[in-house]
Amino acid sequence: MAKKTALGVMDLPLISRDEWDEVIVEWNQTAANYPRERCVHELIEEQVAMIPDAVSVVYEGEHLSYGELNRRGNQLGHFLRKLGVEPEVKVGLCVERSIEMIVGILGVMKAGGAYVPLEVDHPRERLAYMIENGECKTTITTRDSIEKLAQIPTSVVNLDIEWGQIRQESEEKPEAAITSENAAYVIYTSGSTGKPKGVEVGHRQLVNYATALIGQLRPNQGASFGVISTIAADLGNTMVYPSLIGGGKLHIISKERAWDAKGLGGYFADEQIDYLKIVPSHLKALTASRGEVIPNRVLVIGGEAAGADWIKEWSKQKPECRIVNHYGPTEATVGTLTQEIRESERWESAKGTAVLGRPINNTQVYILDERQEPAPVGVAGELYIGGDGLARGYVKRAGETAEKFIANPYGVEGSRMYRTGDRARYQEEGKIEFLGRVDDQVKVRGYRIELGEIEGALKEHESIEQAVVLAREDEPGDRRLVAYIVMKKGAGRSELKEY
Repeated sequence: MAKKTALGVMDLPLISRDEWDEVIVEWNQTAANYPRERCVHELIEEQVAMIPDAVSVVYEGEHLSYGELNRRGNQLGHFLRKLGVEPEVKVGLCVERSIEMIVGILGVMKAGGAYVPLEVDHPRERLAYMIENGECKTTITTRDSIEKLAQIPTSVVNLDIEWGQIRQESEEKPEAAITSENAAYVIYTSGSTGKPKGVEVGHRQLVNYATALIGQLRPNQGASFGVISTIAADLGNTMVYPSLIGGGKLHIISKERAWDAKGLGGYFADEQIDYLKIVPSHLKALTASRGEVIPNRVLVIGGEAAGADWIKEWSKQKPECRIVNHYGPTEATVGTLTQEIRESERWESAKGTAVLGRPINNTQVYILDERQEPAPVGVAGELYIGGDGLARGYVKRAGETAEKFIANPYGVEGSRMYRTGDRARYQEEGKIEFLGRVDDQVKVRGYRIELGEIEGALKEHESIEQAVVLAREDEPGDRRLVAYIVMKKGAGRSELKEY
């Protein structure tokens, strides 16, 4: 300070050069090799060549070998190409959890396109917006879901009705001029403006994530992965892609079974599920119903904060099962930080939750103050993410993309970093601890929700004058959204309930 008398107090650095090197350089030494020039479906095709007869996907007693999955994916890919699907073209995927869901994903990728997963249970208005915003001229569906697409301007491919025609297509791989820089999928998250925003993720980002997770999960070929969440959020991708590019057996769990504690526990025991990704509140609900939903090898928890006491209690059920806490926004391709729960190291935060941990391969994480300068160890700041996992940006939201995906002054020239809006701090040994949000975004059962979107939707009703939405957690782990409204004079409650 004595040497730099011209500087104002706010301009003085808060950390020494040694600590700067530690938090910016040393703790971000995550470089690792991965097939950065390959697309996701090409890595799946490598497994097809090695283990064509091995089971790739299982759903409620049905299963497909890697060879058959590849053949169906090729046929659908050829069919979609005749409909104009090519690199950078988005294709809606409105399919319930099923084998067809995976065939649909693979077919879109093989055609060169990017899939846009659509949750069948969402209101038709929301689906229509996503299809229109994503410019999905074609949407894949099945007999059970087609009703939700009625009157939405998109060309529908009904896999149940049109498969007879699709199966006439070539079983050879479609010739699509696609590279790892092309889009793989677009996932819509809650938006503060009242409309969901599409996050566009490329093949290279997804390949980096999946290969990094394989390195952490360390599965054997043929290991069983359980997916119990919708693909309309990226939570389940932690299981889907490491399984398929790693030669695993992917178990798609039906929506009904996913909430049936005893039925799901029995399924896990019968099928010997090795890996599971789940939201803590979902697992707590299953456990409360006396279900023993325990994978053999690794339980990955994510989507919301996990209480340390609950983790300690749950881990007693099967001590040999590794528990990994996983954090990351959709904008950084599923997940960014991991922390394995071990008795031999500190993993509990001061708030009584599991720490977020350290960055995965080829990812850099920074905790910065309001001037975007590194915060000292132990001091709160905003969490920024850089590296190979960053999404391409938001669909048709150039302004918001520029605001959130900014130049990274700590990375290589031309690199970007993403402002998460999460408050965090470093612990002494380099692990990151989550402290909350800097805005009014919340997570409820793994879904990212902007409270402003809910408030905006409520205020669209002519009877509502004012609306405020809060996330309440009256019981630990049971977070709910509660709306407080001011109604106009003469408004009736019955029509509001209908709305």
